[in-house]
Amino acid sequence: MDRLSTLLAQFGMHATTFYAGLFSGELAYDSQDRSGKLYLLNTGKARLHIARQEIVISQPRLLFIPRPYKHSLTAIPTDNTKLVSVTLSLASE
Repeated sequence: MDRLSTLLAQFGMHATTFYAGLFSGELAYDSQDRSGKLYLLNTGKARLHIARQEIVISQPRLLFIPRPYKHSLTAIPTDNTKLVSVTLSLASE
């Protein structure tokens, strides 16, 4: 068993879909949120603001923010930005 599998076996993981569909706004989180985030940008463009940086995402991407961290994801106006947003949390079993 690899190290990651060993670590994950010690915790229960809970994932909740927060948003799925056409995306035209902004999702913003602060470090008090207490959950990680997983974003799947299927089509379109978006801007990720994290750690005083702006990253433009213009191709399908899977973004993983494993711990609470202040960030925002903003759609760049296009005709077809599709996004799935998931919150992730680990809990001791």
